[in-house]
Amino acid sequence: MHPLSTKQACIGVRRSGEVCLWHQEEHGIEYRRVSTKLPFNNPDDEIVNTSIGFQRDGKIIIAAYFAIARSVKVYEVTINWGYLLEAAKRIQTNPNYSVPEGQRVQPTLMVKKILQIDVNRFDPECSVLTNLDLMSPNYHQSTSMEVLLSFENQRSFNREPVKTVLYRFQLEAISQMTKLHSAFQSIGSKKGVDVKNIKSEETYELKYKQRLEFNDSLLSMEILNLDMIMGFVFASGELKFFDRNNFEQIKNLYNQDSPVADPLLPNTINTLFDAGFEFSRMPFQPKYVIISPNMCCYVSLPLNDSNLHVSVIKCEVKPENLPPKRKGLLLATTVSIALRHTSACYFGYCTDDIVAAIKVELWRCSKLIGDKYSYRLLVSILQECQTAISLNIDISTEQMDKMSQNQPLQRMLALQFLLPHR
Repeated sequence: MHPLSTKQACIGVRRSGEVCLWHQEEHGIEYRRVSTKLPFNNPDDEIVNTSIGFQRDGKIIIAAYFAIARSVKVYEVTINWGYLLEAAKRIQTNPNYSVPEGQRVQPTLMVKKILQIDVNRFDPECSVLTNLDLMSPNYHQSTSMEVLLSFENQRSFNREPVKTVLYRFQLEAISQMTKLHSAFQSIGSKKGVDVKNIKSEETYELKYKQRLEFNDSLLSMEILNLDMIMGFVFASGELKFFDRNNFEQIKNLYNQDSPVADPLLPNTINTLFDAGFEFSRMPFQPKYVIISPNMCCYVSLPLNDSNLHVSVIKCEVKPENLPPKRKGLLLATTVSIALRHTSACYFGYCTDDIVAAIKVELWRCSKLIGDKYSYRLLVSILQECQTAISLNIDISTEQMDKMSQNQPLQRMLALQFLLPHR
């Protein structure tokens, strides 16, 4: 988001409707704040839920739910970076360049309301808005900004059954020229107007995509794995995960009725879920749940407790799908772990949760299958992680001090040191 790749910026929304941008300048580590206000129809109204998403063109989308108006308003925020744009150009050739004091036009925020959603038009049985989330488009060009709204039924007593309805929409930007009738476009073309290349303002449309129902209370939604996976946390302590591409629930291939295929392997591997791993249901009603970026553990806070609980992902496999009865599990496990470890190294994530998941799986295999298989799995994990991280050492004996500067090597040594070995 920041014009200078070495600097950082973040944006937030307050309940009062104030939009704040905190950013670093061209030199130094201090943060400066720029703010503006979302336009309110009712000055007494308050934002209850809000979410922020990012378009591919750099524009920021903010969705906010107003309690009194009972509506979700969607805004487009554009950042004018001011003098930082000039600084970004000059610093490429002169790292010590600093914009003169008289030319430092400070960044500004421009807010425009683009859409309003009346929540009263949805299912009258589920009228309480509980969650609002925006899913930014990821690297797949087929994806676009998505709006997720979850509603819950209003209950007089706690013993009444819970029903949650989740609506999924896509927010699409449409050029106003596309709405111009073909007859008028034809007239413009005859008069020498290049209709196709005319720049026009964009309007936004909300397209309905999907409706999901759950017999549980949805506490929160988490966007994971580079916006490719949605994690749903329920009041019963259950966690469910959905694939962004088709928005279908990710199911455990190895914990279902055995198919004929041998070896048993998934079509693709993106996470540990594809290798038979699952998160166990919490034995309590959680108040807050946070899933790690590697999707290998989560931290939860019970409703009436002040102690945090840490849970690690575990492999849940039917006995008939375990080695040596059925091949494929070892390969799927090692590849999925190597992918998670390599991704964590690339993005700078902590890998402690991955190490914990590996240790738990090695212990489980040792008890369930045998020590020989457990050791084979350990060796395969280290080999696959080394292959995935592109470890290449070509250092002469006179340059042994460079070994400490080889980041892939340090990562691999840390992983090997932390794992049990014979």
